[in-house]
Amino acid sequence: MKTVLILGAAGQISSYLIPALLQQTDFNLKLYARNANNRIKVTDPSRETVIDGDFNDKDTLNQAMDGVDAVYLNEMRDLDSVKNIVAAMDANHVRQFIGATVLGIEDEVKGAFGQWNTSMIESSITKRIKTAKVIKDSDLTYTLLRLAWLYNKDGNTNYELTDSDQP
Repeated sequence: MKTVLILGAAGQISSYLIPALLQQTDFNLKLYARNANNRIKVTDPSRETVIDGDFNDKDTLNQAMDGVDAVYLNEMRDLDSVKNIVAAMDANHVRQFIGATVLGIEDEVKGAFGQWNTSMIESSITKRIKTAKVIKDSDLTYTLLRLAWLYNKDGNTNYELTDSDQP
């Protein structure tokens, strides 16, 4: 059975991801977050393990990687954190990475909406371009999710797949 480490497991996106993974897969989940024991409610103790840690706590991060098949990072804004995560993945021979980032890091949004998007979150885009480069320059197999504007509407899981390596 596969094990997925969810970093930032107390976040909004993870609050949708965790129940979906529990329902749609047989994966075990390691749920990693600051103050995790106070912020995460386990619904399936046989498949969920809560880990209280910080991305800069290298010992806890390395321990969390033990036995993991894939890592999902809920937030890619902090450069040092992403570097620590990649180092821990390398040290523990974890190869699969999925990271949530923002729309616009590949200058993929054209026209008026692209201009508006950039004007609204330019500093976020700039930070995440740097963290995405850390992932791209690693030897990890990765997927970078470029999330559009999120809003709370249960059941709305629309998405579009793109390949940034294509012209």
